[in-house]
Amino acid sequence: MRPLAPSAPSEISELTRKPSTQVDFAALKQNLELSERTDFMNLKAENERLLGDIERLKQKLREEISRTQAGVRLDLNLEKVRPRSLQPRRGREEAGS
Repeated sequence: MRPLAPSAPSEISELTRKPSTQVDFAALKQNLELSERTDFMNLKAENERLLGDIERLKQKLREEISRTQAGVRLDLNLEKVRPRSLQPRRGREEAGS
C-alpha cells in the first residue's frame, strides 16, 4: 500500500493545476459564438442576395407583362381598324362597277 500514498498527492496537485479546462471551455464557447456570428452573417448576406434576385425577376416579369399587354392592345386596335379600312374600298369597288 505504500506505493499509492506518494502518487495520490501528485494526482491531487495535477487536478489543482488543471483549471485550464475552464479556459478551454471559454475558448470553445468563444469559437462557437464567432462561428455562429459568421454563419449568421453569411446567411444574412445570402438572404439579401436572394431578395435582390427576386426583385430583379419581379421587375423583369412586370416588364414582360407590359410588353405582352401592349402587343395585344396593338393587335386588337389593328383588328378594329382593319374592317373600317376595308369598308371604303368595298364602297369604291361597288361604285366603280
